Amino acid sequence: MFLLSRNPNVKTIKDYSSADKIAVPTVRVSTQAIVMQMAAEKLWGAADEHKLDQYTVAMGHPDALLGLEAGKDLNGHFSLPPYQYEELKIPGVHVVLNSIDVTGGPASNGVTFTTTKFHDANPKIMAAFLAAMAQAEDTIKNNKRHAAELYLKDTKEKLTVDELVKIMSDPNFVYSTAPQQSMKFADAMFRGGTIKNKPASWKDYFFPEVYNLKGS
Repeated sequence: MFLLSRNPNVKTIKDYSSADKIAVPTVRVSTQAIVMQMAAEKLWGAADEHKLDQYTVAMGHPDALLGLEAGKDLNGHFSLPPYQYEELKIPGVHVVLNSIDVTGGPASNGVTFTTTKFHDANPKIMAAFLAAMAQAEDTIKNNKRHAAELYLKDTKEKLTVDELVKIMSDPNFVYSTAPQQSMKFADAMFRGGTIKNKPASWKDYFFPEVYNLKGS
């Protein structure tokens, strides 16, 4: 995920000021917001983990793309594929931070969740959902073009199949039902006071159906 800005004065996260407004899916608790907190903690220490939160606003990725294009009230976006590549085509938009540099490798972003009550009451639905996820993962790994065609047919986004296949082929993109580096986020959320209890393992907050996978 790329933290993007169209403010020429912002080269690193040190340069943010009251002149900046950065779109994230959800203030403070979204994946992007937590990566910013982790980056702030690395730079300024644990006491300043939330230093950059003041510059963030909650906005969906499609609306953030439009806002960044307009360049009026919004001049930053902690984006994700495929939107970040469209945004980099906007004159003046540049990368301030790459999430890989903060997390040390690919980390899960899109995660499906439900209540324990629903999970326990609907084992057939859970099994069907996990089977569908496995099928989707297999398609993405072995037939990226077909996966891209299905995605664009559904979303109607302004990308060509070739452009999307190129994005999907980036080695830093992992498509897996196994959680990736989620404990780094859990630890950061605990240190920052977002969650009260520190998990001992990623299995503390995922259902048993995925315990056999190589998660983290």
